[in-house]
Amino acid sequence: MTDVSKVKFQFSKSSEYRLVAATGVWGGPMPAGQIRIEFFVDHAAIPAAVTYAITPEGKVGEEVEREPSDRTIARELQMGVVLTPDTAESLVQWLQDKLRLIKRPDEKAAEKT
Repeated sequence: MTDVSKVKFQFSKSSEYRLVAATGVWGGPMPAGQIRIEFFVDHAAIPAAVTYAITPEGKVGEEVEREPSDRTIARELQMGVVLTPDTAESLVQWLQDKLRLIKRPDEKAAEKT
């Protein structure tokens, strides 16, 4: 007889799985009622080219020119996630639980007992 009072989940990673860093999120509601989240990282844009002076000793010296010359900040989208409203609510609860553990370490010990 099968025990229907519990269920076991076995974890595996997709061949496309990757761990990404994020400094922020962007997104919002979609026409069909889902919520789209785009995780991004902000960083200084990588220049197309940088020119350096050559020192009297023949070594690379200080930067003298950068193309483009402006110091643009790049917002690089890392990955997007589409959630149902129920899954979004579940994610909010999960994040709040994890934040509570980080912000109140004394609760960690109480949860383990």
